[in-house]
Amino acid sequence: MTSFRYKAFISYSHSDVRWARWIQKALETYRLPGKLAQKYDLEGARLRPVFRDRDELSTSSSLSGVDRKIARN
Repeated sequence: MTSFRYKAFISYSHSDVRWARWIQKALETYRLPGKLAQKYDLEGARLRPVFRDRDELSTSSSLSGVDRKIARN
């Protein structure tokens, strides 16, 4: 199975930043049912990390650097 760095990607309008933060936290703290996590061989039963641009892009001044980091992991 291919391993990806992020389990989900949130795309949103910046006017909805409060909702984006909420959905990110909800996804990262949601516990998947054990059978589902086992069926898809997921490490742990949580969907994290979730990519949200304000959190992830703040560490890089270039989108291309982030693209390589996402693809490589």
